[in-house]
Amino acid sequence: MKKIILPIAIVLLIILGLVVIWSMGRQSHTFLIGSWHADPSVAAGYKERFVFGAEFESERYNYHPSEEDGQDSTTGEWSVMGDSLVLFEKGKLFPVFMKIGELETETDEAVVYKEKIKIGDNTYWRYTEETNLWNREGDLIIE
Repeated sequence: MKKIILPIAIVLLIILGLVVIWSMGRQSHTFLIGSWHADPSVAAGYKERFVFGAEFESERYNYHPSEEDGQDSTTGEWSVMGDSLVLFEKGKLFPVFMKIGELETETDEAVVYKEKIKIGDNTYWRYTEETNLWNREGDLIIE
């Protein structure tokens, strides 16, 4: 019996430690709320898009791959921890961590969208602070 209790106690302490670290590392991330596109314009089709929302106590996101890829959109919950965007994709066991840069102002006067941020390897421009620009399938909607 003692042989079983010790490993269980160690695992519970590790989990508790991770929860404490997680809660300490979370920061205000309202700067991400809105619709983001991986290109400052739309040429032949949409590139990758993120929609970050905040509904009640839960932060929800939609990710739409480039229209050229033909992949399905994904959805889940999101958070920012330190310099990482943490995505909890619906139906997946483990979260995805992506390095996130600082919110920047676009300096190119030819670009209409003035806020941009680096997420992973791509730069995204904020199209709007609204979260209803694209539907769950990634199609543009106008409300």
